[in-house]
Amino acid sequence: MRQKWSKRVARIGGIILTPLLLMAAPAPTSESNSYGSAHEARRLLKDIQQDARQVEDRAMRLEDYERAPDLDWGPHIHQLNRIRSAVNDMGRQPSRLQAIEGPLAPAEQQAIRDVTPIVQAMADNTTDALEHVKTYQGQFWSAPVKASTHSIESEATELLKTIRADLG
Repeated sequence: MRQKWSKRVARIGGIILTPLLLMAAPAPTSESNSYGSAHEARRLLKDIQQDARQVEDRAMRLEDYERAPDLDWGPHIHQLNRIRSAVNDMGRQPSRLQAIEGPLAPAEQQAIRDVTPIVQAMADNTTDALEHVKTYQGQFWSAPVKASTHSIESEATELLKTIRADLG
């Protein structure tokens, strides 16, 4: 009987104390939100950098494949699909970055403004290359695909330089 009573008292004490503890917890400040936003922005920009490195590397491989036109189309389409995947990953980041831009430092705000159009251009060029290959049944070495591949590599390089320049 005594054990039941002590469990009930502990439960009642927990019910009473929990709201009091929640009321006593400090409310988040704009400074703590700003820090969280800045931290998230830097993480997202680093994710974009990592994806851009992958895209740059894969686009360079595609350009290497151009020097071996007798190469089967399998590796080429594989690299294009991997580029598409990385570009899609990057494409998800700018909207989140723009949503948190307000409390960020000027350098981070500039990075967001600079990154967004480059990622969009990479997405457009990747789509163009894939659509051309799909439409023309594997004509990987055609001028439009070569131009798109070269543009993707240039944009990935530009993206890396931009993030480095904006964030130091």
